Amino acid sequence: MGWKLWLDNLDKNTRIKVIKKKLSNIYPWKIFKCSLRRLDNLFFKVNGYSIKITTPETKNEWNQVLMQTEDPIHGWLILVVAEEDQAYFLLSARAEAGWGSLGLGPTFQASKSNLFKNPNLPRKELINDNLNLILQDGGVYFNKRNYAGVQIFGSRSEFEEKFGVFKNERWFTEDEFFQAMKDGKVSDHLLQAKACYRR
Repeated sequence: MGWKLWLDNLDKNTRIKVIKKKLSNIYPWKIFKCSLRRLDNLFFKVNGYSIKITTPETKNEWNQVLMQTEDPIHGWLILVVAEEDQAYFLLSARAEAGWGSLGLGPTFQASKSNLFKNPNLPRKELINDNLNLILQDGGVYFNKRNYAGVQIFGSRSEFEEKFGVFKNERWFTEDEFFQAMKDGKVSDHLLQAKACYRR
């Protein structure tokens, strides 16, 4: 089965319903004096900032909202790669509220809050010391970074014997990966992890 048909079939069985609501009515989020945040302080909060950027040539000032995560190092993005006759990448179909339909993410994606709430999160063994610290979009986030990288296996079967493959996962070739990217199905988190791979 081609990757497009695989993703379309998953998408047909996934219902994503997003309804815009008043900020005063999105429990467990609450508006405090200087921020919008969850009552348990997990994940992130939205703060208002006054920005001033001065260079020898220019001076700019404006007001802006930015999301601030509970920890500057927010979480982990790990892509599993099987190196056979060619590289195979294990991608995960994910549902995120802002996408409207399924997109493709790395094999393992978790925030520190995810691990705190679920210490037995599957595949956390993929977290390793050979990861890169990646800056996240500074126009959206305040001082946010993620650890991103790859975990390499000698074959697909080597990984599958140890971890299995979930229904929302599929091995992609390099060509399939780039086609999915052209079709607007690849997430920024997946791109950050994939950028760490060199054969």
